[in-house]
This record gives sequence, structure tokens and C-alpha cells, in this order.
Amino acid sequence: MKCSKCKAEFEDGSLFCPECGNPVESKGDAVPETNFCPNCGSTVTAGSAFCESCGFKLGDMPETETSAAQVSPPGKNKRSLMLGIGAAAAAVAAAALLVPALRSGGGAKNGGVMYLKDGGMYGAAPDKPGKKAVEYSYDSYRNSDERVMRGFVSGFPLLSPDGKYQFYMEDIEWDDSAYQISYTLYGKKSQKDEGVKIDSRITQHELTADNQVVYVKDKNLYISDREDKEKLASDIEDFCMDKAGKIVFWTTRDPDDDTEALYICDVSAKEMEKTKLCAGVEGFEYSSDLTSIYFLKNEALYRIKDFQKEEKILNGYGDGEEGSFDFVNNTLYFFEPEPMEIAVIDLVEDDMAIADAEMTEPNAKDYQITEAANGWVPERTVIDRDRYDADYEKYRKKLQRDRLREKLREYRITLDLYSLYYYVDGEKQLIAENCLSSIAGNNRINAGDAAAFVAYSKCSDTAQTKPMLSQIDDVSDVTSEYYKKLYETAETCISSGGKTAVLEIGEEEQLMHDTYALDKEQLYLLAALDGKDACILYSVDLSEKSFGMVQMRDEDVEELVGAGNGCVYYFKDITDRMTGDLYCNKKMVQPDVSIYRSEMVPESGALVCMTDYDNRKDYGTLVMMEGSEKTKIADDVSYWHIMDKDAILLLTEYNNDRARGDLRYYNGKAAETIDVDVRAVFCD
Repeated sequence: MKCSKCKAEFEDGSLFCPECGNPVESKGDAVPETNFCPNCGSTVTAGSAFCESCGFKLGDMPETETSAAQVSPPGKNKRSLMLGIGAAAAAVAAAALLVPALRSGGGAKNGGVMYLKDGGMYGAAPDKPGKKAVEYSYDSYRNSDERVMRGFVSGFPLLSPDGKYQFYMEDIEWDDSAYQISYTLYGKKSQKDEGVKIDSRITQHELTADNQVVYVKDKNLYISDREDKEKLASDIEDFCMDKAGKIVFWTTRDPDDDTEALYICDVSAKEMEKTKLCAGVEGFEYSSDLTSIYFLKNEALYRIKDFQKEEKILNGYGDGEEGSFDFVNNTLYFFEPEPMEIAVIDLVEDDMAIADAEMTEPNAKDYQITEAANGWVPERTVIDRDRYDADYEKYRKKLQRDRLREKLREYRITLDLYSLYYYVDGEKQLIAENCLSSIAGNNRINAGDAAAFVAYSKCSDTAQTKPMLSQIDDVSDVTSEYYKKLYETAETCISSGGKTAVLEIGEEEQLMHDTYALDKEQLYLLAALDGKDACILYSVDLSEKSFGMVQMRDEDVEELVGAGNGCVYYFKDITDRMTGDLYCNKKMVQPDVSIYRSEMVPESGALVCMTDYDNRKDYGTLVMMEGSEKTKIADDVSYWHIMDKDAILLLTEYNNDRARGDLRYYNGKAAETIDVDVRAVFCD
């Protein structure tokens, strides 16, 4: 199996990705192919490239699979604004969740790592490999379901931010009915202290800055100071905590109208006061520090900044718009629908109009000729059948054109165009008109790391050459040709910070959906040519001085990995084993790299990747690339978790059948062994 998030490969039957903790989808039957447009619902001819009603580019629809059920591990189930265009985009937006960077609970950088071994939970100091591990519990895991908690597990912080408290879990069980893990949580200040029970049947928890525990039990939200607990809310949907570990944010659902109410509580204050931010919410997004919350209510978009009073930003929002939020600068991009109705007759050049207007039905009397006597046949008057039939055939075609003209006059198409706006300083600023719906419908809106940017297409200002009426047979000939030229001549554009530019790429090239890497002010994009698997790698300058300047970086690129510190990494020549040659800045730097086992080191231009991958054993050699410079981290690595460039946890020689491997720690120089026969490592 392969993780849909990090692309790690692991054993079939796992409920969570052992690499990143992402839930594994349980795939049901594939959705049968239909003959309906996914954008407007109109019937379309099988094999058509465009919908004849709305112009949606059918060939650009991504391949999707239905999910029979989905597991949501703690801290990963956040709701988001549904801002898609059309039915297909709405379905995508409903499934796409914006998960903020939740505050991590200490971790190895604070001197500790927690892990499961021999049914118990242990703690160790990875930077002190000679120090003996501490056994916190000998009976943490009782469940016979071997799929639960293996490899690296995220979403369960067990070390306090200041490193003073350790938390551990017992009675870890899988609840089939609720489709989630539950556990009993304990905490202790030192290994000599007896563990204090926080609570049982917990399904999610977070640690505050002052070492309290906020947790969910039976859909109720509690806070515990390790001695007493207090209920914060009942029947909650989701909750999270800001990076500072002081503000708790949660939601409840109103079953009558299927909306949500948003709440916060400052748990660092002496008197914890629960505040209801708003109710009747239909979808929301928020920054990781919770200081900016955007939400939909009554067909309007609102924002709450710094937990103050809600502010209405836009009316009539939510009916077809799609937004790209920039939480750094508290701005956003959004599309507003501007549908255009077009009479199909206006898309045709009637080159036969004058001739057909003058043409009348042939009268047989006008074609009479006199035949001279011939032997026993006397002189007679007959019809010149050849001339009459030829002229009547012209008239018949004229009648066909009249019927076609009538159909063209009656038939109208609605072109789904959009205007792109940028919201800044309390006002919306028009960026571009006549944007095509396929951009939003195919998720070509992406928020960058520092600021939002939008890649989009807009109709060309150049008028299309109209087809001649004499050369068409049906309405579909006109609409198909119109949509084809509309997309072929469309301009690909970029906008960021309110600035906009046309991207100078090949006319027949299409930007790949959701495939980009951002390195400060350099945006890297892949563009594909029809009929070719490999792509062209471009960079787009987002700086003030050279905004929109495009540079072709390389050709025959098959997969974009990431970028940082002036280095852009990508793959070429991918094999059936899903390994390829890793390139950096047009230079091949490492052959035989697993394309699904590569990860950029945060805030660094370094890339961690796996070479010499053994598919049968599911491990290989882990290396770190910094440009063309290679550093070997360890052999026989199955999984890893990066804290920073010089702090990486490793599971080596991990046997997926036994769910056991050796836990090691790379300190920037060597990979030291922490413990052996480790089942799962908690890596928040």
C-alpha cells in the first residue's frame, strides 16, 4: 500500500501510515463512469473533450476513488470551507481539510522520545544513547488487532513542551464501532514518581504550555491539571490548540440545520472563560495561531481577527466561489462567478446567408426543354432532369441550412466565467476577468508558504475565427470547436500580493494541478504536453523587481519533490519499481531513489531520500542531499521522522509482519541505537 499523503509504502491492512500517521483509506468499489458533466450535470457524449452545455474541460478531471470508510486519528479531523466551483470541485473541497500546524509536545529535541515495546511504553533520551530507557508501563497495549500503532505515530503528544513531564498510555484499544483508538492516559514528572491517571477512554489530547492536558472523552472536552478535571464542552465535533499552547478551539454541531458553532477558551488564564465566537457556521478555515478565522454564514464570508468581533468581508459568498487564504498577511484571493450566456448563432460566420436568401424552390416548369423528333418519336416537351435535380439538391441543402440556422438561434450555452479578486485592507481588488472555470474546478489555487498565490487561466482577448456555416452539420460542431479554441488560446497567469502577470510558457502546455514548490520568491511549476508523460519544469519569479518572469529549468521531468536554499529537486526516468534518478538544478545527483520515500527537511534546502530500496524487505539506505553533496544517514532504514537537519529518528530493519524494528537517532554525525524490537514511536 501507499500513503495518499506522504507516498510511503507499507503493508496492506494498516489503519495508519507508519511514516506520517495519516489515516489509510479503505477502498470500496470504483465509481462507474457516467455520461454526465461533473460541473453542470448535463448529459455529454462519451469521449467528449468538453461539455457542450458549460464548456467544462472533461479531459482534465482527476482520477478519483471512493472511500468506504476513513479513519481520522486524533488532531487530524478539521473542517474546512467548501469553496469549490461546480459539483466536482465541491466534492473535492468537501474532502480537502486544512490542518494547521498544531503545537507539538516536546519531542526528541527536548531530550526524550516515547515508544512502544513488548506491550509496554518506554521513554529514552535520544541524544544520550548510553542512558538506559525508562519503562513507564508494562501493559500499554492489550488489543489483539495488530494493525494498531506501528511504525511512527503522530497526533499523540506525550512529552510536555518544557520537557518536565512525561505522559504515557495504557489500555490502547481499537473501537470498531467508533472507528478510532481509545486509551488511558497517565502523567508523571520524573521516573521516580508514580504515574497519575488523567482519564480513560480518551480519543484525543493536547498538552498546554503549563503542562495541563486537554482531551476528548465520549465527545466531551475536558481539561486536567493532573489532579482535577473540568469539563469545557459537550458533544464537540473537533478541537485543536494554538502553537503557544494557551488557546483551545473547538466546534459543536447543530443537527437541525447542519451548521457549527465555534468556541475558544484561554486555558492559561486564572479564570478560564469559554467564549462563543459565532454560530450558524457552514465551513471555516483558521491560521495555526488561531488569530485569523474565516467562516461562511448566511451566504457571506466573515473573519474574526485576534478573537474580536466577527467582521463581514463579502456578501453572497459561497455560491460557486473558491478562495485561497494568506494567513500571514491576512488577505485572500477568491473567484466570483460571472456566467455569460451566448447564442450559438453568434459563434458562426454565415457565409451562405445572401445566396440562401435569394434561393427559391425550383419549379419543374422552369426546366422544360423541347426535344426534337427522333425517328418514330415526335417532338415533345420534357423536364431537364439533370439540371432540375442538381438545383433541387442545392435547394435541399439550403433547407438543411435553414433548419440548422433555426437550431443555432434557439440553442444557447452558458459559459462559466469567473472574476478573480484580491481582498486587502478591507476592500476587494479586481485582478482578472473572464477566468475559466476549469482552473478552480481542477484545484489550481494554491496557498504558498509565506503568501497566497494563484495560478489561473483567462480567456484570450483575441477574437476567435468563426467556422463557416457551410462547413458544419450540427450545433455540436460549433460548440466543440468553440470550447477547443477557447482553452487552446487561453492565457496562463499568476498573481501574488495583488500583482499579476501572464506566464510565458508554450501554447500547448498545461500546468500540472497542485504540483508546485516554493523557495522564498521562486515558485516552481510543472507543465505537461498532451500525449507526453514527462513535463517541463519552470520557475516563476515572485519578487517585486521581476514578478512573473519565467525561466525554463529542465525538461523530461516526471515528479517534482521540493525546493529550498536555491535548490530544486525532481525525478526523471522513473521505473516500474517507482524509483528514479534524482536531479537538483539540472544535474543528476543520485540514481535509484524511491520517489515515494523523499522528504524536504523543514527550513532547509536539504532533502532526505531513500536509495537502494528493497521492495521485499521494505527498507533501504537513507541519505541526505544538499544540492549535489550527499551524506549517508543509515542503512536498512524502514521509516524516519525529521525534527531538524541534525535530529532524525529512524526505525531500521522493521519487520512489518512482526511490527518490530530497531529505534535509532541520527545526530548529524552518526545514527546511534536507542533500543531494539520497537513496535511504534510517538513522534509529535
